[in-house]
Amino acid sequence: MKEMSLPESQKLPEIGFFTHPIRIKDALFSVSSSFSNFWKEEGIHGQRFDIYPRVFFEYGKDITISQSFGLRESYYILQDVDTENNPHRESLQYNVIVNTRFQRNYDSFMHVVEPSISYNFILNSKDNLYLFDSTELFRKKSLIELSLLNRLFTKDSQFVVFKVSEGYDSYNGDRPFQPLKIEVGFKKPFSLRFEYDYDFYEGRTNSLNSDLGLSFNNVSFYLSQRYNETLDISYYRTGLGLQPFKSLYLSGAVWYDSKEKKVKDTSITLQIVKQCWAFLLNVNNRPGEFNVSFLIELKGLTRNVLFK
Repeated sequence: MKEMSLPESQKLPEIGFFTHPIRIKDALFSVSSSFSNFWKEEGIHGQRFDIYPRVFFEYGKDITISQSFGLRESYYILQDVDTENNPHRESLQYNVIVNTRFQRNYDSFMHVVEPSISYNFILNSKDNLYLFDSTELFRKKSLIELSLLNRLFTKDSQFVVFKVSEGYDSYNGDRPFQPLKIEVGFKKPFSLRFEYDYDFYEGRTNSLNSDLGLSFNNVSFYLSQRYNETLDISYYRTGLGLQPFKSLYLSGAVWYDSKEKKVKDTSITLQIVKQCWAFLLNVNNRPGEFNVSFLIELKGLTRNVLFK
């Protein structure tokens, strides 16, 4: 099947089931699953069932080793497709991270350095699926990544984070080296984060992202920016949140596409969180699409159940 990106489809409805990690002796087990109906007036549409169980292990003190192993199945029922109506993909995933920690105390702050090396392996029975959303991006990979994380702490909390990382994917053809990634974050006096990717093969900035967050009493504000040369995207998103009561949160957001020079998305979200359950209502308006969805979380049973 030929890989392609489809015109944007609506997920209507979408149902998901996620379990909290369950401890079984020295391991943690979790599973996520979803059933999605992709609908649009013209072109390829249909349903997808996706299930992804995983097992997690972690051991070590001075040197920590974290591992995860997962199996994933994606099955499709498609209409108006030229080739296979019922494609399916079986995937195997293994991930291991080895890291350690060094720290030094100064009079007014503490400096922590955390070097790490990770390996992420994904093997798929099929890579070239029609692209509906990020699920189809779960592709064949054999990635080794080195990273160096620096943190600065005061007596109260962490206030500066700096991370640099570089990866090598042997399945990525004649360009195995991943973009060099630099991340910087500040916690005080407000939240500020930058993320920068540099592509050595192209000799250019691959992506540049930033986030600003402010909070005062029960009011919060954020402004984010996204730029990606490969995906040809450049947009801004801003939002305002209000929490008049401990269990009630109301927020609104606007997404502006600077490439197309127009508003692409507006949304309003209402969230109620109680001791044993939580409820989320989202109203979303896009050009040519109006969507209302709600989410119910039953704590101790599921992580969330989503209906649209």
